[in-house]
Amino acid sequence: MAAPSYCRLIDQLCAITMIPCPSAFYEQTNLSVKEVDFSLKHTPGPGEGDVFIYASFGPLPTANREAVLQRLLETNLYLLSGPHCPSLSYNSESGHVILIGHVPLDDLAAEHLLGLLGGIADMASNWRINYFLDASQPHRQPTPVQASTPLNRPSGLSNALAQ
Repeated sequence: MAAPSYCRLIDQLCAITMIPCPSAFYEQTNLSVKEVDFSLKHTPGPGEGDVFIYASFGPLPTANREAVLQRLLETNLYLLSGPHCPSLSYNSESGHVILIGHVPLDDLAAEHLLGLLGGIADMASNWRINYFLDASQPHRQPTPVQASTPLNRPSGLSNALAQ
């Protein structure tokens, strides 16, 4: 069972977004913000614990794959700047690039969480357009994402980060 403080956060998030039956999202929250699929999960820890956020950026392209992977590693370097920093990873089960991050549940308001998800969704949308590559580097248009399973079942390195 999720912590009462996490359940309150989900209740508030569902009220703001007009999603019915918030209790269905207490154990695992799967939702879409700006056409980007997210999974949220509460993890016990110090204080009220953490909310882990998994965001699907979409599939890796087949063209120019090495340049895209290199740019993802470079992007991780800039993302990792302190505590609670997100990282980009690859889920071999889905073939998608996933952003994984966590924020302390203490004093996390639903409005702040929704704003955070919106910012991550904007980042994912940008990645889907140009894979964070410079305009001089060739790229192809990405395939639209249609997630059908929770995103927080990563494998490999992502699995180690999620535990």
